Amino acid sequence: MPNGKVVIIGGWGNLGSPEQYDPVTETWQQCLTFAVDRTGHTATLLNNGQILVVGGVGAPFDNLEADLYNPLSDTWSQTGYIHNERVYGTAALLPNGEVLFTYGYGFWPNTYANSELYDPITGIWTIVNDTIPHTFYNAASVLKDGNVLFTGGIEDNPFPTRTTRLYNSSRIINRLKS
Repeated sequence: MPNGKVVIIGGWGNLGSPEQYDPVTETWQQCLTFAVDRTGHTATLLNNGQILVVGGVGAPFDNLEADLYNPLSDTWSQTGYIHNERVYGTAALLPNGEVLFTYGYGFWPNTYANSELYDPITGIWTIVNDTIPHTFYNAASVLKDGNVLFTGGIEDNPFPTRTTRLYNSSRIINRLKS
């Protein structure tokens, strides 16, 4: 986070106990527990200092809810629902402040066929009509030109892949509002 602290959210065996680590004092402090336990999710630091937590599994199992954590007030709030449940997805903060959420492993057929964009100003999730490979555990790197390079991951078969994909963040076509 901008203040130098690190927030740990969810994970196996630690579903409902987020914590902050202070590297200066080398101490851990438990945060307010969030409403939707999850693992296999993403956590993205937004430009406003809040953390967007989306995807994964937990309680409930079909985790479509997206949550915001405000580390300054130690509060959680719900911020819309994604269209396609997925676990081990990949999120990237775009230069315009939106979050691209893509890839991942779906629980139902074709649940991971499209990427989604989150607008932190409106709280709206938008489907981006792009068919993506069925992979999960991908890495994302936002490049200086604003494009996002996705690399690696595991395919459905389940073998690692050497596939790369370049997402042009300045050309979002065929957006469907939720």
